[in-house]
Amino acid sequence: MFGVRQKTTKVGKEEETDPERIYKLKECCDLLVAAGYFRARLPGLVPFDRVVGGIVWAITGSGVDLNVDLLFEENATIGQRIKLADKLVKALLQMKCPTAIQSQQIQGLHYDTLFAVIQWLVRKVIEIRSLTGDLVRQLAVSQFGKEYALPNDQPNPEAQKFLSQVIHNYAPTRKFKKRTNANFESEVARTEATLLEYGEKIYRPVSVDEESADLAAARKQQGGRLAAKQQQDEEKRKKQEEDEKKKSEEDKARIEQLKKQLAEIEGESKVSGSEVGKLVGLGADEIRKAIAEYEDALKVTEETQSQDKERAPQSKAGLLRQHQRAVEGLNKKIAEAEAVLNKKISQFEEGKQKVQALEHDIKKKTHYNQRVVNETAKLEAIGNAAENKEVLEQLKGLVMLNETLKQQEAQFKTTCKQQRDELMAMIAKVESGEVDEESKKMKEIESLYESDKAKLDKLRAVLAAKNQAIAKIARDIDDIPTRAELLQYERRFVELYELVAEKLVETRKYYDMYNTLDESLSYVNNEVQLLESIIEGFPKSLKDKGSQQNFLTAFQQMLGGIEQTKAKVSTDLSAEKASLEVLSNKYNKLLEKQRNYFKAVKEFQDECFKNEKLLEALQHLERQ
Repeated sequence: MFGVRQKTTKVGKEEETDPERIYKLKECCDLLVAAGYFRARLPGLVPFDRVVGGIVWAITGSGVDLNVDLLFEENATIGQRIKLADKLVKALLQMKCPTAIQSQQIQGLHYDTLFAVIQWLVRKVIEIRSLTGDLVRQLAVSQFGKEYALPNDQPNPEAQKFLSQVIHNYAPTRKFKKRTNANFESEVARTEATLLEYGEKIYRPVSVDEESADLAAARKQQGGRLAAKQQQDEEKRKKQEEDEKKKSEEDKARIEQLKKQLAEIEGESKVSGSEVGKLVGLGADEIRKAIAEYEDALKVTEETQSQDKERAPQSKAGLLRQHQRAVEGLNKKIAEAEAVLNKKISQFEEGKQKVQALEHDIKKKTHYNQRVVNETAKLEAIGNAAENKEVLEQLKGLVMLNETLKQQEAQFKTTCKQQRDELMAMIAKVESGEVDEESKKMKEIESLYESDKAKLDKLRAVLAAKNQAIAKIARDIDDIPTRAELLQYERRFVELYELVAEKLVETRKYYDMYNTLDESLSYVNNEVQLLESIIEGFPKSLKDKGSQQNFLTAFQQMLGGIEQTKAKVSTDLSAEKASLEVLSNKYNKLLEKQRNYFKAVKEFQDECFKNEKLLEALQHLERQ
């Protein structure tokens, strides 16, 4: 036995027998269970697996990136436990654990040190859970939303039906139409007139001068005029009221001007043939040419028929030939006209499809335009609010700053390109062999660099040789075990000795059992042989008195041998009992010595602990 820890091995499991160590083990396990490691409360696991497994779980759950591969296995061998303890010490050093711990303390289960380490690790696990809990919850909600939906989130069919009905009932209708002789000053005026056709509100665009003024004001505000802020706000409010009045008057006048160029529509608006012709473009002109050619062909046929009627036919055969020629000519013209007509019809169909596509695009663009107008109205409403004006001015200033940064970036790129061209020209001069003072200096510098580089390589070779020698000496030093390693090896050898001793005791028990059973088997065989000889000789002894007398003498001799063996066995038994009493007395004395030894070690450790506290207090007083 070595140290304070006492082990009892039962079917390959370790159990704590010291009440104080059992209490400390319970504290460590309760702390791990409270943190979420529920295997610590399994009674079937050995204390090493319960405590060290919880430490490995806490290090893994702390979310720290480590260069240590922690592989925990239950019911591990002594070598695996030593490797795992060394890896745990490295991991705790990388995590900057405030409690210093050694490998032998983990293997020997020093619960005081392990409790402090577990307490710090549990705190780290709780902190990382509080940081990642919201992210995990949001991820779970998003993953749930991809596949499933709550009853409140599902669309209501009645509401969808009502919404579609409202959209159908309040669809935009055309109220005006542009006149044929309408002239507009710009594309903006044409757009406003188009919006006015459907009864949309006209929004006055911001001029360039106003934008530049707003940006200048934003820059001035960014430069800092905090002292006169209230006065500027009042002046701005007055200016805004005046500007709004002017804008409303200008808007009214502009709307009236646009209405003069529009005509009201009664009923639903329809597309006229001229508008379709404009949309079709060149296809309409070709269709008109084909129609004109067809009309000319009809006129020619009518003229030929009228001329034939005026002329008097001379004979029936001549009339038939003339009629056949006229019919063939007309059939040729009809075939040519039909081919042209089919071609024009295909072109007309293509033009019609283009018209439909254009109408579809126009609808999309009008819908997008309406959306832009609505969003613009919302932005203007937000911008007109007093609390958002400063934000808008700051935003304008930031936009101008972004533009200036873009310009600076472009200028920087151009300067970089110029410098690159200059450097390339210099490189070309050097490669061409033009000798300058600078090139001479560069050559001298290169020669010095080569010489210094050669010296550096020599020094590096010397340094590598020194490093190899140092590494060899370090390996030799590492081969010599330290005091802690010797203690660790001693403890492991003691444990192996205990296991070998227990196995030896068990083997001796089996040998003793085999010997006793073998001896009892020999006795039983002798008894069986005696009984068989008695059974065989008894009928023969009944023939005459001489045989009876011989049988009785032989039987008495057998009884005497049995008595002798019985006496011998009884003497052996008494000798074994006497040796057992001697050994039991010796064992009791050794147990008493062991108890005294454990008591002395405990007192020695307590005194060492007191001595360390007194030394720390003395050092603290000396520092003060």
